[in-house]
Amino acid sequence: MKLNIARRNVVLIVISVGLGCVSAWAIERHLSEKSNELESRSRTDKVVRVVAARDLPRGTLINLEDLAKNEFPSSWVGSDSIELSEAHLAQGKHLSVDLKAGQLLMQIHLAERAQPALASRLSPDKRAVTIAVDLLSSMSGLLQPGDRVDLFVSFEYKGQRTTATLLQSVEVLATGQQTRSSSDTAASAEPQFSTVTLAVSHADATKLVAARQGGTITAVLSHETAEPLQANRSVSADHLPGLLGLGIEKGPAPVEVIYGDRLASELSPAGVSDWAQWVGDKGLLAPRGDQ
Repeated sequence: MKLNIARRNVVLIVISVGLGCVSAWAIERHLSEKSNELESRSRTDKVVRVVAARDLPRGTLINLEDLAKNEFPSSWVGSDSIELSEAHLAQGKHLSVDLKAGQLLMQIHLAERAQPALASRLSPDKRAVTIAVDLLSSMSGLLQPGDRVDLFVSFEYKGQRTTATLLQSVEVLATGQQTRSSSDTAASAEPQFSTVTLAVSHADATKLVAARQGGTITAVLSHETAEPLQANRSVSADHLPGLLGLGIEKGPAPVEVIYGDRLASELSPAGVSDWAQWVGDKGLLAPRGDQ
């Protein structure tokens, strides 16, 4: 009886030790797996992204001083995040949301800078007038906002096609819908526009509108410091040979009349009249049929 109890106790001890060993092995394996998992996570590739350097309220115009960099696990950032090499693209744009210091900056957080209203570029004494231009008047599309032009108008006057200076050194506000020069915006490979908006005074606006309706306007590019042109002088088609340096054929010289022993140029109008009356009284000049 005592032998059976001893054997049972031995069996129980062996089973307990075995279960303890199994439990220890299972715990060690679990801890090892967790350790490997943590190590694997710590070895995840990190990427550098642009973040807010300080608290930035909505509407802030972004400068490079407002931005900083920070590292993030590659699995944490989306495709809309901004890489460090693209930080300059955020400069000059408005922030559409509030950002906390260190918060990741996303493309969706940025809004394009709105162009200033055209009226804000006008001084109180100026008006904006738009005229149509062709490829020649637009300098083959090379005319840009900020340039200055002289305007000439061609129109019919007394049966002649006449050209005259209309306005001088007029500022170009816009070419088509572009209000900034190509140094501020990306220049198109083939800039094309059919209208030009000019800044003129109220009086010059009246001239420009009248000329636009009654004639053909040609724009000539002018240097911003160019001297004013000479006094306005119209040129008609009759002046073209002279402008081109061509000789103008002269008609036959007039025949001078001799009155008695004196030339007509030597007599006064009264003298010519008296001489003609004297000849008539003497009957020296008779109608051809009476001769």
